[in-house]
Amino acid sequence: MIAMRSNCCPVLSKDSLVAACADTQHGIITIGQLRATGLTHSAVARRCATGRLFRIHQGVYAVGHRTLSREAQLMAAVLAVGDGAILAGTSAAEMWNILRRPVKHIQIVSPRFHRGLFNATVSKSATLVPADATRRNRILTSTVPRVLVDLAETMDEFQLTNVIHQADFRKRFNLAATRRVMVRNRHRPGHAILTRAVEMHLNGSVGTRSDLEDLFLAHLRAAGFAVPIVNTRIPAPGGLIEVDFHWPHRRICIEVDGSGHQRPRTRRNDIERDARLRAAGYEVLRIPAALIETNVPRMLGQIDLALHRLC
Repeated sequence: MIAMRSNCCPVLSKDSLVAACADTQHGIITIGQLRATGLTHSAVARRCATGRLFRIHQGVYAVGHRTLSREAQLMAAVLAVGDGAILAGTSAAEMWNILRRPVKHIQIVSPRFHRGLFNATVSKSATLVPADATRRNRILTSTVPRVLVDLAETMDEFQLTNVIHQADFRKRFNLAATRRVMVRNRHRPGHAILTRAVEMHLNGSVGTRSDLEDLFLAHLRAAGFAVPIVNTRIPAPGGLIEVDFHWPHRRICIEVDGSGHQRPRTRRNDIERDARLRAAGYEVLRIPAALIETNVPRMLGQIDLALHRLC
């Protein structure tokens, strides 16, 4: 509703002010912002009772609707934690579209302690500085360098290399900025992992692309195999070919095949691709998903045989 002053200049009603504020925040508003529009505590309570406001977190409300978009969920969580809070880890990576797939649970970092929310974990960080924060889609979030530092505590170097690859592909990876943030956070547990991930990226690896590749690599490491180079391009007749895993000194390539490789066209492409690799002097071993998931001893035996055959 719009009221009119005696000089005919329109005056926005309190509800219009509420709507205008919420429109800039994915439909979310805080109790402080509600009070700034002139609403009293009882007025807020009445609007909650009549379905014009819906409480999401303590002091945080959705305006006019209960169903929240993903952006509204993230905005509400950041606003609920309060001053200095920003999206972190997988949630920030989701905002930058550099994660393999989104993670439902929300991660937030704050310069002060917060007990957390029903749908979010809040970490207190002594190394968080203003330069680590920016706005993405109007939501306060970690910069990409800070995201990489955070993810290094929960990912291995191969998974993290893929995050860097995705960021670089979208022109969101800045090596100098990343190294500056790494120096400031050099005592954090993931520093060595991020250092290796950056080096792998600079050497052409895109890291692991799938859970199946993660599982395959975990089996190799658990069995004590030398860690292969992951998802890099190697020269072959007709141009470079990206292979899932290879040991360059043994001249052996391993391709991890999910269900999509059973399609006729994909199988034809695989045959042509393998022929080019063999022409370049590589042995190619294809490992189906079923073997990785259900028969690890047989899989490891095939790899061990191939490696020793080429010693």
